[in-house]
Amino acid sequence: GTAAVSRDNGRTFREFASKPTPDAKFGRIAVSATDADNVIWVPMNNGGGAEPVYFTRDGGKTWDVGSGSPVGMVNGDGPWTFFKPLAADRETAHTFYIYDRRDGGFFVSADGGANWTRRATLPTQPGNHFDNHQLIAAPGRTGDLWLSLSDKGLLHSTDAGKTWSRLTGVEWSVRAALGKPAPGSKAPSVYLYGQIGGTSPKDDLSVDAALYRSVDSGKSWTRINPVTQGLNGINPLVADMQVFGRVYVGTGGRGFFYGEPAAANRVGMPTTRVDKSRSPGAKPDASP
Repeated sequence: GTAAVSRDNGRTFREFASKPTPDAKFGRIAVSATDADNVIWVPMNNGGGAEPVYFTRDGGKTWDVGSGSPVGMVNGDGPWTFFKPLAADRETAHTFYIYDRRDGGFFVSADGGANWTRRATLPTQPGNHFDNHQLIAAPGRTGDLWLSLSDKGLLHSTDAGKTWSRLTGVEWSVRAALGKPAPGSKAPSVYLYGQIGGTSPKDDLSVDAALYRSVDSGKSWTRINPVTQGLNGINPLVADMQVFGRVYVGTGGRGFFYGEPAAANRVGMPTTRVDKSRSPGAKPDASP
């Protein structure tokens, strides 16, 4: 239950040279866009109490507590919760963001995690074990942030969290991801596992969830998983930044899938390839 770093694109990992405290484990980590030695670590709460936000500027040799940051954001069952409250700006150096579900506080640090300022107040979340919240920073766009917030939908900010808007029509957002822009567009494609339109769900068990893609920052959505191909309990949802339309899905017991647009539906892509969705032993699926 420790933290580790890779300097070779994930081929190998080594533990940080030190921990913020002897009991620090699990939790969430973010790395500065331009300085790999600047890391934020929010450890899982433990028997000793609520953990603060720690930062390092020397690759984990030493750690300090961030001033003004919230504490205790990752529950004691942190390895299994769906809380993802931390993100690093993907363009601006030493800039990090945190969402605190308990009071809706949205915090930013522009000095590598040393000091944090509350910038906005967002909807809260009770923090039950299966509650989902996920903060995402858009690649290639300074201060462009997305917050997936279950029954509160999908929120978007283009000014580093000063103001937010909820996307119209998103009744429930379980997971979201950002991928390569569509040809001719500068905005990242947005992927959503959740419910678009229909009757607002009463709880997570009544969500009519499906997988969607938007190429216009959430103004319109296209369902991309067939009705006959249900996806159970998605936790990891990752979109490819090198190939437009490619998305990876990890399910709760049905394996790991990836999908691409069917050849006939691709925008500016070669038409010789076949759409695939894979899990161990799965057959190609040419559905859009």
